[in-house]
Parts: sequence; C-alpha cells; structure tokens
Amino acid sequence: MAQEFRPSDFLDFCGKLLEDSNALNEEALFRTVVNRCYIAAFMTAKRFLERNGMSEFKNNHEDYKLVEKYLSTFFPKKGHRLKHQMSGLRTARWKVDYNYPFANKPNDFLDRLYVDRNISLARHIISELEQSEN
Repeated sequence: MAQEFRPSDFLDFCGKLLEDSNALNEEALFRTVVNRCYIAAFMTAKRFLERNGMSEFKNNHEDYKLVEKYLSTFFPKKGHRLKHQMSGLRTARWKVDYNYPFANKPNDFLDRLYVDRNISLARHIISELEQSEN
C-alpha cells in the first residue's frame, strides 16, 4: 500500500527546484513555487480540520474559504492569525496564477524574496498545525 501523500513534500520539491534551476525560466519557476506553497498549506490545513471533525468540505473551490473560516474558529487563540496567513498565501497564489505582466505593467512583486517569504509562511502554517496534533 502506498504511503499517504504529505502536502509538505511540495515545499521540499520547491526547495530542490529553486536550488537547481539553471535551465528553468525564472518567472515560471517562481510562479509554480508560490502556487505549490499555498496548496501545501491548504491541503495540510484541510486534512487537519477533517481529522478534527470538520466535515462540511465540498471538495471544490468553496473549500479554500471554508478552511480559513474553520481555522479561525478551531483555534481560540491563534485562529485569526492562521486564517490571515492562509488568506495571504491564497492571495499570493492568485497573483502568480492570474497576474501576468503587460508592456506597461511588469510583475515587480515576483522576485526571489517574494518566493522565499511564501515558502517560509507555508512552512510556518504547516508546523503550527503539526504541533497542534501532537
């Protein structure tokens, strides 16, 4: 039987991509990494919530907002912060997936620092959730 996929493996994969990216288009690489950061945190949060009794997920686009809502209600002290962090990652994902440069408006936000911040934020969210299960 195959081992269950760990969403945090996306982050490990992204790190390896960034380390050995000489032949890759930098913009495509950065967009892919930021996207996977959100998905890794989202999948981890959704699984955490499902294991803890949250079962209203529909397995569609509505789940993105539901995860944020449930994080804020599940954790009395840190829920609002986790919700805000997930929302930030979701916004970053939206920016890299749908915000393409035009001749008069380059994507000045998309640089290595932006990518590294999203990786760090995703790792932090995943770590918070993993610690809450122990």
